[in-house]
Amino acid sequence: MIVIHQASFSYKAVPVLEDISVEASRLVLTGANGAGKTTLLKLILGLLSPSSGIITAPNPRACVFQADQLIEHLTAVGNVRVVHPGKVSDQVIADEFQAVGLPEETWLRPVRELSGGQRRRVCLTRALLPQAELVCLDEPFVGIGADSLPAVRAYTRDRLSGKDAAIATHDPADLALFGGTRLQLG
Repeated sequence: MIVIHQASFSYKAVPVLEDISVEASRLVLTGANGAGKTTLLKLILGLLSPSSGIITAPNPRACVFQADQLIEHLTAVGNVRVVHPGKVSDQVIADEFQAVGLPEETWLRPVRELSGGQRRRVCLTRALLPQAELVCLDEPFVGIGADSLPAVRAYTRDRLSGKDAAIATHDPADLALFGGTRLQLG
């Protein structure tokens, strides 16, 4: 359960979030650009500390940021392994890549050679493997082509089953997909 109690946050004395309170196992953050969605995800993840209030969330945690956080010279498999060293078999990684629609010929190529949509699928696969109790997704489907989007959405929905999640999105289709408590920021 994600618990946010009277949390506020300011960047250099400029208020970004003020007096936010919510409890949810599935939290969908909406709002205009600059409303504080990414900031609230970073607070939930513990990457930032609130200026006031309390935020608690389950551990371990995984995330997909707006910008892909990949190690460019590593392969798709290598980027998954760096987060899950020795814990995930080659077959499990292959099964996950197939489920998310990542072509087999891309698995052993450096991620710098992959398209934006392929890179995004590597990020999602890495974050959605079963170890995390909380998954935070910041605009998770950015760069995914329309032909791949239904499969990637279904994969994400299925892998989030039984996990707490916080999702920042602009897409109304994501609200229906993820369900949960909607928190409109801004």
